[in-house]
Amino acid sequence: MTDGNWQIDYQCPQCGAPVMLDETDRILACPYCRTRLYLFRQNGFRYIIPHNQERNREIYYLPYWRVKGSLFFFRDLQPQFRFIDINRKAVGLPMIPPSLGVRPQAMKLRFLTPEIPGIFLAPEGSAMESIFPPEHHPVNTGCDFIGEVSSLIYTPVYLEKSTLYDAVTNRRLGNPADPGLFRDFPRTSPISDGKILFLPTLCPHCGWDLAGGKDALTLHCGNCHRLWRYRRDRLEELDFTILPSPSQPDSYLPFWKMKIAAKDFPLESYADLIRLANLPRVATPVLETTPLYFWSPAFKISPALYLRWIRQMTVSQPAVERHANPESIPSRGLHPVTLPLEEAVEGVRTNIGQLLSDKRRLLHTLAKTKIVLLDSDLVYHPFIRKNSELIHAGMGLTVDRNALSLAFHLS
Repeated sequence: MTDGNWQIDYQCPQCGAPVMLDETDRILACPYCRTRLYLFRQNGFRYIIPHNQERNREIYYLPYWRVKGSLFFFRDLQPQFRFIDINRKAVGLPMIPPSLGVRPQAMKLRFLTPEIPGIFLAPEGSAMESIFPPEHHPVNTGCDFIGEVSSLIYTPVYLEKSTLYDAVTNRRLGNPADPGLFRDFPRTSPISDGKILFLPTLCPHCGWDLAGGKDALTLHCGNCHRLWRYRRDRLEELDFTILPSPSQPDSYLPFWKMKIAAKDFPLESYADLIRLANLPRVATPVLETTPLYFWSPAFKISPALYLRWIRQMTVSQPAVERHANPESIPSRGLHPVTLPLEEAVEGVRTNIGQLLSDKRRLLHTLAKTKIVLLDSDLVYHPFIRKNSELIHAGMGLTVDRNALSLAFHLS
C-alpha cells in the first residue's frame, strides 16, 4: 500500500519543455510557453516506469493495475471508512512480484505513448477485479468506493540466458525462465491501447480562457459565466445553480443534488425520509408531496467530513432557486468540481445506511439494493471565510480551507 500522488514526467506538446504533473492533474499548464491543455483518455491513463537499458535489448512491459480511493462500509451498525491505495499485477506470471510496492511513488513515471519501443503484455480482467476478489468486491458486499482513481502501470523486464530480470534494477526475478515465457500471453500496443488527447481550454461560446484547478473536472468561463466539462473529445455545457447568500460570500463550493430510486426503500418524498430515519418531524401532507433529494459534495474531502455533510445536507434539504440573471454569477470564487456525479451516486447507499433508524433489520437489504439516478443538478453553495475556516452562509457547515487544497483524495 502506498500513499500520495504519483508524479508524471512529460513534455509540453506545444514547445517541448519539461513539465511535471501529478497523477490527478487534468490540465497541463506549461510554465514556459503558458499553454494550457486539458488531458483526456477514454479508458483511464496508462503509464510506464522508465529504464536505462541499451536500445538493442528487447524489453517486455508487464502490466499492473492500480486503484486508489476510500472504501465506505458498515461495522457494528456504524459507517466506517478505509483509505485504499493498492497496485496488483495484471498478468499471471508467478515469478514477478504481486505488487510494485513504492516504486511508482519513488520514481517519476511517463505516459504510455505510441513511440515507446518494447513488447507490451495485455492486462487481464479489470482494475477492480484485480484488487477486490468477487467475494469482497464493493458491488457484492454493499460497500461504496468513492474518490476512485484507477490506472495501469507497465514495468519493464528483459530475458537474458533464459533468466528474467527487472530492467530498472537488473535484479533477477526468479528461477531460470523458459525462453518462450511470454509466447502464450496476449499482447497489446501503445497505438491500439488508445492515446492521450490534448484539448484546448477555450470557451466554445465566447473564446475566453477557461478557469479551473489542475485537477478540475469542470472549467468556468469568467466572461460568459458558463460551466463546461469534457465528454469524449469535446466540451459540453453543464447547467448549474448558485444559491443566494444573505451576505457577500468568499467562496462557492459545488454539491451534487440527486433524485434517486432504490428498490425496497420508498424515497420519493421528504415524508418518506422522516419515516425511514425517524426524524423528529411530523410527516404533514405538504411533506408527503415534497420531493426528496440526496446531496453530496462535488469535490474530494476527508471521509469523516464527507459522511457528516451528506447526512446533514440531505436532512436539511436546502431550497434551490436558479439565478435569473447570468451576470449575477460570480466570475471568481467557484471551487472546482473534482468528484464526478457517478461517484456521488455511489455514495448514496452509505448515506441511506447512516440515516436508517432500523439498521439492524434494513442494512442487509440495503447492501443488495440497486441505486438508480433519476435526475441531478450541480449547485454551488456560498461560504464565508472566517480565520482558517469556510462557513456555509446558511447552514453553518464548516470546513478547514487547508482541507480543500490538500484533498487529493478522500483520505
